[in-house]
This record gives sequence, C-alpha cells and structure tokens, in this order.
Amino acid sequence: MEHVNLNERFLSHLKRNHTGAGRAVQSKGLELRFQMSGRKVRDIVNALRCDGHPICSDDGGYYYGAG
Repeated sequence: MEHVNLNERFLSHLKRNHTGAGRAVQSKGLELRFQMSGRKVRDIVNALRCDGHPICSDDGGYYYGAG
C-alpha cells in the first residue's frame, strides 16, 4: 500500500511542478527529491504510464504531458 501513496505523491509532484517539456526534470532531481534510486524512478514512471498517465520524457528529463 505504501507504493501507491508514493506513486500518488510522485504523480502530484510532476503535475504541480513539471507539466510540459519546458519544465522537465531530470531523473537525478527526482531521485534526490524522493530519496530513491534511478531504477525506482523508472519503475514508478512505468507504473504511472501503465495506469494511463501521460508521463513523457526527452533529453530534458521527465514531465507531465500538457494535454
């Protein structure tokens, strides 16, 4: 159950602070913010994408797709 709360916090953070490619955040920033490994960041991003959330990534990092 803890991972659900973490995923929700992660998603909320992306929506609030990193919507659109111009506000992308690199994995390292998320690792530091949430005290987790790069592998864990990728796992959460994958889980959120599988749930239908528009989590995008490019050379600038991860961001929430702006509709």
